[in-house]
Amino acid sequence: MADPEELLRENEFLRARVEELELSSSLRSSPLSSQPNSLHASGLSLCPSRAWSTDAGGRNRREIVTRPTFCQRVLSCVEEAKRTREEEQQLMETYESFSEPIYEAWKASSVDTSERWTDDMFRPFARRLRGAPVPKLKFEALRSVFDKYEMPLVVDLEAGTEERYGSWGDENPLSPRVEDMEIAWVNGAATSTFGMTVEGYKEWERRAEPTTTKFFRQTEQAILKAVFEDGDTSPFREVFFSYGDIDDEDDWNPAEAFIMQITPALLEMDGKIHFTYVQEPHAPLKYPREITDRMLMPLAVFRYTEVIVVIFSMEGVILQQNAASMAHFGMVAASSTTYQDVGEDGKPVNRLRRLFGGDAVKYKMMMEKVEGGTMFQSHVRVRKSDMCPEGRNGQGSNRTRELEMEDHIDFMFMATKMRDPCSGGSVIYCDLQDISVQVRQEQKIKAMRENEQGLLREMLPSHIIDRLVKDRHERRSSSSGSSSRSLRSSDGGLLLDGAMDLSSDRVASLAEYHKQVTVFFCDIVGFTRISACSMPRDVMGMLNKLFVLLDEATEEHGIFKVETIGDAYMCVAGLNMKDGRSLADPGHHASNMANFCRDALLAAGQVTDPHGHPVKIRIGLHSGDVMTGVVGCKMPRFCLFGDTVNTASRMESTGIPMRVHASKATKDLLPGERWEPTGGVEAKGKGKMDTFLLL
Repeated sequence: MADPEELLRENEFLRARVEELELSSSLRSSPLSSQPNSLHASGLSLCPSRAWSTDAGGRNRREIVTRPTFCQRVLSCVEEAKRTREEEQQLMETYESFSEPIYEAWKASSVDTSERWTDDMFRPFARRLRGAPVPKLKFEALRSVFDKYEMPLVVDLEAGTEERYGSWGDENPLSPRVEDMEIAWVNGAATSTFGMTVEGYKEWERRAEPTTTKFFRQTEQAILKAVFEDGDTSPFREVFFSYGDIDDEDDWNPAEAFIMQITPALLEMDGKIHFTYVQEPHAPLKYPREITDRMLMPLAVFRYTEVIVVIFSMEGVILQQNAASMAHFGMVAASSTTYQDVGEDGKPVNRLRRLFGGDAVKYKMMMEKVEGGTMFQSHVRVRKSDMCPEGRNGQGSNRTRELEMEDHIDFMFMATKMRDPCSGGSVIYCDLQDISVQVRQEQKIKAMRENEQGLLREMLPSHIIDRLVKDRHERRSSSSGSSSRSLRSSDGGLLLDGAMDLSSDRVASLAEYHKQVTVFFCDIVGFTRISACSMPRDVMGMLNKLFVLLDEATEEHGIFKVETIGDAYMCVAGLNMKDGRSLADPGHHASNMANFCRDALLAAGQVTDPHGHPVKIRIGLHSGDVMTGVVGCKMPRFCLFGDTVNTASRMESTGIPMRVHASKATKDLLPGERWEPTGGVEAKGKGKMDTFLLL
């Protein structure tokens, strides 16, 4: 009894074979199959290409034809097994359908790659395609065949690749550039059609404007990528323009569209095997509407894209616009209207210039780049009224006057020069993408960053911030693969989260020793009693008013605020802040602190407690050496520590309300001030100390 699974497999095979034969039969019966250039006369294709049949109305319609199995392989390396002779013959027959010159040259070449083409014959690019499904040609046979055709045929092949890439191994796959290819030969029909020989072609490519050859070079580069990176070695087709005599710069007539077919191949010439591609500049059409259909599809893309697309004359007149642009410019393109608006000088309005508003410098920069063949790209802020058309007879329309009251639009503006296929002259292609939403978001983020940076500056001295930034930069430079976040944002601003990332080593590196600084402490007399009998909001209002006045005074006298804890306020003068103030002697800093103390007492006199009584503060000063550092990962703090800090705190706690109580060390730094001895005080942990009150 037969195996059911085997019967199912056989049935599936027969069904697929019937479908293949039916498809082949329908293609052969197509009215187009009799044309020499019919792509699908054999029912085989090198790429997912289009088969063309006729619908009930007699119109052409597209069908997708599957790539044959033996052509689905990715391009081969040198070690891949060679194709069978049967597969090679099948491949050759497919070229008879869509490229008769290639087929005839291949047939005339009679290359048996298994015997004639040895490893030492292959140039670098050709070596990568040794087992790929491409035509294998001999130059003598190709030249003999191509010269019989009346259609232009151009042969490009790899040039100079042995010198540039000869030492590369197979483990370093090559990615060819357009510059690696050059025209090697043209047939007589190409010379008569374009009026130049091989050297003429090369010279024209060297001196042609970037906009003249840009599209073709981009297409060539895309084909090289498709062949060597994507493994697609099938022939490629694209629409190009012919403007007239290619060698005559003054003979640029309105363009005629034609199909360029480019076929990758291997070519044996002078004992070497080169990668080559054959250009057929006036390739036969696959079907009558091919060019029309190819032109209509880009027009549909142009119409339906949401990006504003406009083509300007070099004088700024809108020649063509898509639907998205009409909402902003109005319907003002020369292709859309009968008449054009003119300015007071009688010339058409330069709408391209108006996009730049009063920024004549930026407009000039744009024109210089575009006229030089370079793409211009920039953020442009445009007033809506400058995009709206002028009213008739020089009078602004109601819509224009309305728009003048509205806001601007932010665009990402791109402009490049291209050749007008309708006239042969130069025009400017522009696209404008509305980025207003992104710009507003970036502005909000920038404002948040600025607030964050302000907070960070209040938390840490500037020299500490600079040290953190420098340290992070050095660490990221030494380990480019590090995923740690940068201490600076993309606009160069400081980031709070970066400052919080403090390792033990970084904490140690930020510790510093400072000689002869003057430390200030103050607190509010009776604060505990005031807090106990007052509303929290009233207490906070009192503290905020006082501390704001003290903060303003620190800025005026060059004092560094350290912190506030409850009702206590701490600051210091004379830290090595690396901002120029450290050059002054300790006496200068102590003098600044004395002046600050006087202002602090005046500030306290301007503040009342929640019950209307004037606020009284005690102030303590001491001068000496301190150490500083940054500690903590949540809200990292810049701290002062050492005996000088403790002593300054004792001066405050043993002081007198509304007086400045200072140690002898501070008094000695200020011999020019008037002092009143206290007779000494007992300081916890210090014993009796000689202290003084500032008069």
